[in-house]
Amino acid sequence: MRRFARIRRGVCLVVLLGLTGGGVLASRTAAAQAARDERAVEAQQLFVRGLTKAYLDDHEAALELFKAALRLVPREAAILSAAAVSEEALGDNTTALFYAEQARSHAPDNPYYHHQFAQLQLRAGNVSTAVQTYEALLDRFPNDHEALRELAQLQSMMGRSREAIATYERLIERAGDHPQVRRQILQLYFRLGDEVGTRRSLEALIALEPEDPAPWRLLGQLYLQQQKPDEALEAFEQAYEVNPNDFETVLALADLYRQTGREDDANGLLDRAMAVENATITELLTRAAPLYSRAGADAEAALAATRLLERAVEIAPDNAEALLMLGDLRFQQGRYEEAARLLERALAHNPRDPHLWMRAAAAHLESGQAGEAVRVAEEGLLLFPGQLPLLRVAAYSLMQVNRNDEAIARFDEMLAILEEEAPDEAAERSEALAALGLLHARKKDQEASDAFYQQALALHPDNTLALNNYAYGLAERGTRLAEAREMARRAVALDPQNPSYLDTLGWIYFKLNQFDEARKWIGQAVDLGPVSAAVYDHYGDVHARLGDFDAARSFWRKALDLSPGNQALQLKLERQMH
Repeated sequence: MRRFARIRRGVCLVVLLGLTGGGVLASRTAAAQAARDERAVEAQQLFVRGLTKAYLDDHEAALELFKAALRLVPREAAILSAAAVSEEALGDNTTALFYAEQARSHAPDNPYYHHQFAQLQLRAGNVSTAVQTYEALLDRFPNDHEALRELAQLQSMMGRSREAIATYERLIERAGDHPQVRRQILQLYFRLGDEVGTRRSLEALIALEPEDPAPWRLLGQLYLQQQKPDEALEAFEQAYEVNPNDFETVLALADLYRQTGREDDANGLLDRAMAVENATITELLTRAAPLYSRAGADAEAALAATRLLERAVEIAPDNAEALLMLGDLRFQQGRYEEAARLLERALAHNPRDPHLWMRAAAAHLESGQAGEAVRVAEEGLLLFPGQLPLLRVAAYSLMQVNRNDEAIARFDEMLAILEEEAPDEAAERSEALAALGLLHARKKDQEASDAFYQQALALHPDNTLALNNYAYGLAERGTRLAEAREMARRAVALDPQNPSYLDTLGWIYFKLNQFDEARKWIGQAVDLGPVSAAVYDHYGDVHARLGDFDAARSFWRKALDLSPGNQALQLKLERQMH
């Protein structure tokens, strides 16, 4: 639509000029003039028909009509310009540039054609030539504000920061000062590390937007970098005076008060800012947002944000933003069940956020409610098919509830997307392959299981899950035990505090009839705890083989407590009783 709008501008020129602006010479005779007028009218009709085809995205037909018109009036800039648009739409940038350059040369006093030529050069990747075109345009039209803005952006993109600043300053001289332009200049001074220019830009922004505390805050940070604490304090206090409800300012000023030994002032400032009784929902969310962004690395910020958001949810139970932030904080705090409830409430009011679906499903999974995690993740995938984070949670949740075939399908889908969109993500692909190894082992397809584990380790040799599970599977089958032992050793070396990995290594030693080594490693697993019924079962077996039947019975009973109704364990205990 943007291209068509520009073509329409050309149409107006043609209609107004009667297709004579390209330099069609006036005839010395009335007959010749009539013939030329007839050709101009025909060309105009062809041009309008071509514009209609271009509007319908039939650029091949449009070009045929434009070319026919150009045979009648070969120097008409509007038609040349339209032909350039259609050529670009068909992927022929070289011919598009030719037509655009011709349009510019035949109508040099129309800045539109200069702009079109520069933009085509830019889209074709010819940044330096686009810069030259804008510079030439500005030589002819020094007050063209759009050209100044485009040139400054290109100079910035090319790393020519000083030139970009000068161009923006020219724009300010001609168009007047504007906050957005000053912000661009400020970023360039930041890039250059020019503190004088940075300060001057911030002062200009303060004058332009006296109600915005952000420039004052940035000025305060600049003074801190320059080790000017008094000037910094004055700047932050000005920011607070401008907007005492700006929590970024409150936090920065409180930090500075503490650094300068004014602990009481800092606490009083924060107490006033954290007063929630009479705060509106907007005020609470505004205060909570900067604290929430810090929460992952700052325990105090997390607690303060939680307090504000709890009040926000209390007075506005359906506010999706408050529910999302509080739910996310609960997730970070390990309160997964509560996080899941809050995030699902947020979903009821904002179902168009795929991250929210993923977070809610993950909270259910972490809280031990894998079935609920499956429900939420699969519902989210109906709205956002192929969303990788959602697929990941769905796949692991399905695996957790032993819906193995469905889990395999989701992991296969994950791998297909990863291979297409993120082929360099070797670790994540390896994790998915290891999960497929486990799932196929459950289905008693050992050949497929081994193949997936091998693929996982080929991609990521330090994948501890693949190392451990592959080694354990081999041990259970009593095959390739030396190879299994080496994989288990690597897994333990990489994660020595994982009881499952220690148990696997000990169980392999058990299979190798090295019972003292087995007791050593499985004993470490039990000492670390908590462990599964299988680990206690293994430890009981080890003690039985070492002749310590009292210890064996003790550990088998612990295993049975964790796995009631396990007939194999009951049989072992019964045999030892007789």
